[in-house]
Amino acid sequence: MKALLDQADSSLLVKHGISPHAPYTVSPELYRRAAEFARLQGRILATHVAETRAELQFLQNGTGEFRDFLGALGTCGRLAASGLAPIPYLDSLGVLGEIAC
Repeated sequence: MKALLDQADSSLLVKHGISPHAPYTVSPELYRRAAEFARLQGRILATHVAETRAELQFLQNGTGEFRDFLGALGTCGRLAASGLAPIPYLDSLGVLGEIAC
């Protein structure tokens, strides 16, 4: 990934960053590693978060339509309910930083 980012053209209008998909599809370890990589490379970390009630339900108690969907894909076992809402969950992982616009 570092090699790809080093080769990417950046400008005032385009900045390349790291984008783990969302808390319901990315493991805690991958989030931590992605955030650390972004920090070390001076890149922005962006993610989808708190977009639906189904996401909230899955993260807080591991139930609902996201559990069914991820279970059908065979990936549900890698992600556990955190008991937290999405933002406090990401904060607990230490992956939140300054907001960049």
